[in-house]
Formats: sequence, structure tokens, C-alpha cells
Amino acid sequence: MKKLRVYAYANSPFYKRFHKGLYDAPLKDLPALTKSELMKNWDEVITDREVKLKDVQDFMDGWQGGKFRNQYFINITGGTTGLKGIFVYDLDEWRAVLASYGRNLSFANIGLGVIRPLKNAVVASTNPWHVTSTVGSTSRSRFLLNLRIDVTEPIDDIIEKLNAFQPEVLSGYPSMVRLLARQQIEGRLKISPRTVDTYSEAQTEDVRTAISKAWGVHAFNWYTVTETGSIGSDCPEHRGLHFYQDLVIPEFVDENNQPVKPGQYSAKVLVTVLFSRTLPLIRYQLDDSIRLTKETCPCGRPFALIDDIQGRIQEIIHLTGKSGELVTIQSLFWKGLMEKVPCDGWQIIQKGRSNLAVVILHVETSFNEADLKQRFSSELVKLGVAKSSIEFEYPSSLQRSSMGKVALIRALE
Repeated sequence: MKKLRVYAYANSPFYKRFHKGLYDAPLKDLPALTKSELMKNWDEVITDREVKLKDVQDFMDGWQGGKFRNQYFINITGGTTGLKGIFVYDLDEWRAVLASYGRNLSFANIGLGVIRPLKNAVVASTNPWHVTSTVGSTSRSRFLLNLRIDVTEPIDDIIEKLNAFQPEVLSGYPSMVRLLARQQIEGRLKISPRTVDTYSEAQTEDVRTAISKAWGVHAFNWYTVTETGSIGSDCPEHRGLHFYQDLVIPEFVDENNQPVKPGQYSAKVLVTVLFSRTLPLIRYQLDDSIRLTKETCPCGRPFALIDDIQGRIQEIIHLTGKSGELVTIQSLFWKGLMEKVPCDGWQIIQKGRSNLAVVILHVETSFNEADLKQRFSSELVKLGVAKSSIEFEYPSSLQRSSMGKVALIRALE
């Protein structure tokens, strides 16, 4: 970490100003960096003083292949909060990102092919600026054969490609993998993956159950972030996600950036990316609510163990209470209500302080809307919520972000 800070102070005007008087201070005493602050000061944060944000944006707008200035890889966040983040990496930094994804496979006991390449199918975003897309396009080798399918393609086309490819590893967003599991159970999809991995969205219990039923395997979960690459994954013990602390220093904190204890959910995570140099990230804020477990994993790996990822700040819904105050409802509440619903997917969308839309995809005939509505009403009353309007919607597909992800819970802006 010392090398990262020395480099940032010497080459980034922003950090020289942002940490003024704190150059030798402990990490916990430094100010947190939000995405908004980063993007507002992007031209001063970057350590290559010849690179400007507008130049990167112009390159992306007219992209015809290749790296920016034949030197930098580019990734962007999906902008689910209304603010897009743009991140650049030189070759050494990108090798660290690729290594983090390779570790995911290693933790799942999946080795690259020696006699023949390992067949890996990814159903996610094929946007060239999405981190998993860039990883897929830059990790091709004679040991690894990647098939990338866009999550927004018609389901029949996705099934046809997967049946033809016959992947040994299937990876994708939980919302899509759950749909594919249903197709496998019903006999339209006919593949036999050794491993199924999910990332980017919450891996809920119903997703794990569907994967087990379809392919007879226990789903692996990855913690991947655009800004950092993959920074956590579970092992065959499936006791939680091991946080890659040799790549990223995490701080699990409350709303006031004070540390929380294992067993408690954080309000956010501050990450210091040890390999970042081009665009240094020191105490960069991720809006993820994470709970560390007090237990250690029998596998013996030395990393901190994440027991659960509850969701993001943007998934916390505030409804009007009986006395007029706002009642805060975490994402786990909604997941608990929806996990047993017989369907292919769902979303909770807040329309107002007393209005909710429950969006359900491909519901089964055994579903009883009246019963679920009653459960919603009674459970909300127990939390102190005033009478709420609950509407049910049954679309042919779920709303996805520009990167193809499904936000299970969407609070008011």
C-alpha cells in the first residue's frame, strides 16, 4: 500500500491535494473517494498527465477495436445510479485483473485444458467496455475457449448456441442462469456443465436451488466489480466468499465510514486497489452491504470470509410509516418474500413512498397472487409501514440495465 500512495502523491495532482497533510496517516484516517468525486476530478486523478477524460470518451464513441492509444484497456460501470464511471488500466494492471478471474476458476477446482481447451460459456453483457466482456476477449488462449453470448439475445438463440457449444463451465448473471436452469429442466437446453458460476447480481437461494436441480452441481458465486476486477469467490466448501486481500484492501464500514464487526452488515465497502497506478483507487467507495462471518473456512485459505452480500444502497427502500416517519427496509426482506415464488424471476420496484410494483416473470400455475399480496401487507405492517399499494405485473421479460443486469430491487431515485 505504501508504494501505491507514494506513486499517487508523486503523479496525481488530485491525491496530492485530497490527502494534503495526511501523507503519512494511517489508511483509516484518509477521506473516502466516491465515484462522483472521482469522475468530477478524473483529469487530475489519472497519473498519465497526457490522458484526458474527453479523449477517452471520444475514443470509445468512435471505437473500431484495439486499446486506447495502443496502451490502455477501458472499462465502464453500468451507470445504475445515474452516474457512469470510466476506468483505465495499463498492461500490468490488466494482467492483475485477468489473474483475479483465473483465481475464480482455481478456487472452483477448474483447471485450464492441457490436452484440449476448457470450454467456457458466458451469458452476460457483450458490451466491449464491460469488464467481463473485456476479460473474455483478452483471455483467449489454446488452453481456454470462450463463448460469449449477449444476455439480451432471444432465449431460443441462446439455447441453440449453448447446445452446440456444450460448455464445461457456464457463467452469467443469476437472473439469466436461473432462466437457463428452467430450460434445462424442461428439456430444451441440453448441456452438462461441470461448474456453474454467477456474478454481478445477487445469487439468491432460489437461484442456487434451480442450478442444483438442473445440473446437479452447487453454484459458485463471484464478487466482481468493474473498478477492481474479481475480488472474491467461494471455494468447494461453499461457506462464503473469500475476499482477495492480496489484491484489494477492504474496509467494511457503516454510514459514517466507521468499521463494523464481523456478523454485522456494512453500509458500504471502501477498497484500496493495490495494483492500481494509472487511475489510483484509495479508499474508493463501493455501495455494497456486506457481512463478514466470524468463522474460518475449512479450506484453510487465509482471506476474510464474506458470509453474505445483502445488496446496494440503491436497493434500500424507504416506505412511509404509521406515524409518518420513513421505515427503512433492507433487500433481504424482499428476497425472503420472493424466493419461494414459483417463477423464472422477479423485481421489486418502488413507485412512491407507499407504492410498490411486484414484477414476476413466467409465473407457474400454482402461484396465488392474493396469498402473496396478503403476505406483503402483513409483513410490512409488522415493520411499522402504513398501508401500501401493491401492484403485480407479469411482463415477458425483466428490465435490464445498459449492461444487461437485472436489479432485483429498485428504490426511488
